[in-house]
Amino acid sequence: MKILLYATENSRNLGSIVRTSAAFGIERIHLYDRFGILDSEDSLRGISETSMGHDSTVEIVSVDDAVKFADQYEHRFATTLAKGSRRLGDPKYDVEIPEDALIMFGNETRGLPRELSRRSGIRKIVIPTRGMDYCLSLPVAYAVVLWEFLRQHPDKLPQRGK
Repeated sequence: MKILLYATENSRNLGSIVRTSAAFGIERIHLYDRFGILDSEDSLRGISETSMGHDSTVEIVSVDDAVKFADQYEHRFATTLAKGSRRLGDPKYDVEIPEDALIMFGNETRGLPRELSRRSGIRKIVIPTRGMDYCLSLPVAYAVVLWEFLRQHPDKLPQRGK
């Protein structure tokens, strides 16, 4: 599984995602860094502090063109609140995330842009909540989707103590 974070705005959110990634054995995150988080000393400090130092174990790879990057993958998933999204974990939709999938997460304010979320072949998924007024924070949504992937691929679960 590959991860693309689109224009994350908050370095501490990115730090939480890095910490979660390290806990579950994800070694690389791709970031379309529209807001220059990776260029700011304050942001890098925020990532390191929030990730509890795990930023040294998870590589953050900058992506120049998010659409071109996403187009390289056959199995693409957009996490979105848009109508028509398949409810993650709902047997009615049977969302299967292949091992070679790219999962894209939008930023904290606007989510994924239409040029990514409405692209041909993109499967939209949503984490079911009580309604549109209840959406999860980016790091929490990331953890839920990552856990669903690992639940579907138990051989990818990290072994305790490794």
